Amino acid sequence: MNSYTFRAIVIGMMAVTVLLGAGCDDLNTGLVKRGYSYLVHNPLRWTNPADRYANIDPVDPIPTDAIDPKVAMNGKGDAIIIWLQKNTIGTLNVHKTEYRNGVWDSPVSIYDGGAGHDAGDHTVAIADDGTALIAWVQYHMTPGYDVALWQMYRNGSWGPLGAVTSTQTTTVAAAVHGAGTAYIVTANNIGGLDVIYRSDITDGINTYNEQISDGTSGTWSYNPAVAVDRQGNAVIVWAQGYASENRIYMSEYRGASWSDPGTMADGHIDLDNDDLTNSYSPQVAMSDSGSAIITWRQDDSAGMPHIFYSLYNSTGWDHPASAGDNRLDQAGLGEYGGTDPQVAMDSKGNAVAVWTRQIGGWSKIQKAELRNGTWILPGLLEHIDPAGTASSNQRVAMGGDDAVIAWRQLSLGWYHMYKAECRHGSWRYPKDLLLDRLDPEGATDVRTLSAAMNPVGEAIIVWDQIYSAPNRHVYKSECRPYREILPFLY
Repeated sequence: MNSYTFRAIVIGMMAVTVLLGAGCDDLNTGLVKRGYSYLVHNPLRWTNPADRYANIDPVDPIPTDAIDPKVAMNGKGDAIIIWLQKNTIGTLNVHKTEYRNGVWDSPVSIYDGGAGHDAGDHTVAIADDGTALIAWVQYHMTPGYDVALWQMYRNGSWGPLGAVTSTQTTTVAAAVHGAGTAYIVTANNIGGLDVIYRSDITDGINTYNEQISDGTSGTWSYNPAVAVDRQGNAVIVWAQGYASENRIYMSEYRGASWSDPGTMADGHIDLDNDDLTNSYSPQVAMSDSGSAIITWRQDDSAGMPHIFYSLYNSTGWDHPASAGDNRLDQAGLGEYGGTDPQVAMDSKGNAVAVWTRQIGGWSKIQKAELRNGTWILPGLLEHIDPAGTASSNQRVAMGGDDAVIAWRQLSLGWYHMYKAECRHGSWRYPKDLLLDRLDPEGATDVRTLSAAMNPVGEAIIVWDQIYSAPNRHVYKSECRPYREILPFLY
């Protein structure tokens, strides 16, 4: 009997066994379910931290605080996780670990030159060709104050440290197109006010810096976000004060040129009328082919928050035209609609938006989906998280037709980690706060989190929490192709 015949017989016997037993095994663990998932259904499986000591941040020479992890992932499954961690003298620096060629490397600190000053806002992005960029805000000796620093991975190695601008910086966002090309967006303090700058990275070199928000209005610009597609089209959004109210503005790269807002009065994309007032928290996402979605919170005249969106497709931009237009929450004016919107878009232009809404005295998570050009909106009291306790810090990521939503939720007096996911058009939600948590037993107080997913459905969720007070540590939950059943056959 040759090896091919032997393999066919073994796989056939196993397939029959797991098909007969699959109906008896409703758990996500167990040999039967694992065999069924690999041989018959979906080869992707989640791996959660085995115990509270399975943190990914280094603990040598001594454990120190590790906080605020961020994750980025590309279509090949390569990924980068960054976080802030204290060194032995108590300074927060940026650390990273990378997943390339199927292996996670050892975590390292990427910059220790802050002269005792903590790193602040930080971000990470990675393209399908492996080009990656890490950017963060930290003190630099040359100007003598906080600036946006960055480092790019291209052609198989990390390049030298760079400074985006020489002006004082408070916030940074970034997106990577690939082939050494990226955009970095910063909020820089000019004349006592924060204004938005865009920096173009070409062939790994910062080739151009431009102020894109109006710096003459005497108002602050803040909360910048940026997204880019496979063709290099890009959208930048931010919030800015105008005429005693906060507005949402955008800058857009299409057709090899940038278009920036016109006047402060006419250049904003949110609606300005008697029913609506201040806007906050813009987010943006793009598909592979240039479709884009922007979400934000906007308060009505009674001070109640709502969730709005603008959408770009083949016919151009669709912005809100009335207080009831392009609104995702179902609350009426004067009622609490939602805050902290987050949004993701897949390669085809489908989108998922999530936000928090007060329901029954608790902060709960609501979801809206754009599928094949049609919105599926939540009911007024509908939420995706288990009932009875508060949830927050929701994050969403998409890949192909799949999606994952992660959040923290109170259980037994502490915040723990939970997720919902969509596979092949079907959503699965957690039902039990004790059985369905992602974080390990004995770890408590989840604070910040991040999620990423690629077009084949691989996904990573990262978060920080305490396992031995007072230090916080970083954990990850990972969905990858899973080969547990007789791996020698493959």
